[in-house]
Amino acid sequence: MTRRRAGLALAIPAACALALSSCGGGRDPTACYLLDWGGSTRAIQADYMDGFVDATDRDMREGHAVRVLLVRGDPRTESVVLTATFAGLGGLEKQGDRRQRRGSLLSRLESQIEDVDAGIGATTPGSAIAAGIGVLNSGDCDAGLTAFTDGLETDAFSVYRDDITTAEGRHHVAQALEHDQALGDLTNVTVAMPFGGIVPTGSTLPDERKRALKALWEEVVKTVGGRLTWGQQ
Repeated sequence: MTRRRAGLALAIPAACALALSSCGGGRDPTACYLLDWGGSTRAIQADYMDGFVDATDRDMREGHAVRVLLVRGDPRTESVVLTATFAGLGGLEKQGDRRQRRGSLLSRLESQIEDVDAGIGATTPGSAIAAGIGVLNSGDCDAGLTAFTDGLETDAFSVYRDDITTAEGRHHVAQALEHDQALGDLTNVTVAMPFGGIVPTGSTLPDERKRALKALWEEVVKTVGGRLTWGQQ
């Protein structure tokens, strides 16, 4: 697959920055996106970006607001939610405005990625997937929450240590996360993990735990009211 480097080649007028979070009003259907940058390979990161760009094509057509979080370190203190809205930009005559608005969002996201690559900002190692979902879910995600991640949580719990291979163990993890309100309330929210279970080459996660990841996240999301879709569908 030929990879796009989203936003890097876009010429973006400076005025487009004004079209971001100030425009939404908080009432538009909102699609939320998490990009898990903790421990992912560059090839997988490129796939995540491609998936995010493809998803925002839908958001532009349907007039959604967008919230995106690049999870780097502890998202509660080291990541910033970026926002944009495509409300009121339907029709062919607004196509240029839609593209400019998305281009500005992608430019800001890639600035964050450049900081990560340069070692700026995040200092906490690992993948804080649950915390990232919780941060995103502090705003509306009524048009769905897509987490571009393999599902290898290492912050709220560790897939390398906890007993996730049994139903009892998964239930215990989910109950603990609900008690801590780690993911917030996902009632009526569909959480998609299209890259769930695609574990980086060289991972030390045993096969039995890899096979348990889907059931684990299904239990976690269901416990706080949501519904999970796992893998490419």
